[in-house]
Amino acid sequence: MYYIGIDLGTSAVKLLLMEETGKICNIVSKEYPLFFPHPGWSEQNPEDWFTQSMEGMKELTKDIDKEKIAGIGFGGQMHGLVTLDEKDEVIRPAILWNDGRTGEETEYLNQVIGKDKLSAYTANIAFAGFTAPKILWMEKMSRKILPGFRKSCFRRIILHIVFPVLSAQTFPMLPVCFFLM
Repeated sequence: MYYIGIDLGTSAVKLLLMEETGKICNIVSKEYPLFFPHPGWSEQNPEDWFTQSMEGMKELTKDIDKEKIAGIGFGGQMHGLVTLDEKDEVIRPAILWNDGRTGEETEYLNQVIGKDKLSAYTANIAFAGFTAPKILWMEKMSRKILPGFRKSCFRRIILHIVFPVLSAQTFPMLPVCFFLM
């Protein structure tokens, strides 16, 4: 039996194939671009993640019997924000964990809501790279530049890989994963 690990990172998706004994059989890395449209901003195209993950999966599994794949683990960077319209279509590049555009929103959360209250509810204060300030930024900007914005999806999109036909589909996230406008 084989097991696959997939790490959707900031600069590339890394895929690992191993046997049930722990022997590593293959490692593949597929890069995708980062975009910096303004100083302090960091974005990526979510379609690039999917495309490179599928290409990496093909390369990773080209020499094995795909019927013997027993499990796939998928992880990725935290605090990225993907915005979707009412048809669940991506409407702008993802705002990544290392993006720093949310200074005003971070200040609002820490000063107006309060660090004590944030810490009590989340065990963290607000930081520019966290998702909550990004959601506030999106809410403010959606009125100006993104009238189609209806919800946001955090980076943890669930993919279902179907072997041996190598395809994937996304599954709806739980309602707590979305911020509805």
